[in-house]
Amino acid sequence: MSVVEREGFGAAHDRIAFVSVSQGAIVALDAVASGRWNLGALVAFAGLLPPQPTSAASKDKPMLLVQGKSDMTIPAQASTLPRPSSARPGSRSK
Repeated sequence: MSVVEREGFGAAHDRIAFVSVSQGAIVALDAVASGRWNLGALVAFAGLLPPQPTSAASKDKPMLLVQGKSDMTIPAQASTLPRPSSARPGSRSK
């Protein structure tokens, strides 16, 4: 039995939110945006979503990316750069 099932969320993934930091934020952003994990929401500290095609399933997912202005590893601008339409959450690849 997985921890998700043990805690009563086996059929309620839309009630699960991930809160992640750094590399964990990058992995979680990728997994949610690609549609591999269908969760209710995501909060990512000091991470980024590399430009890539994303799943339509992630289109309406609440996601908050928190970035520090003085972060020397991932610049704050990385969380505000425009992405091509094929990399925006909810868009479809051609």
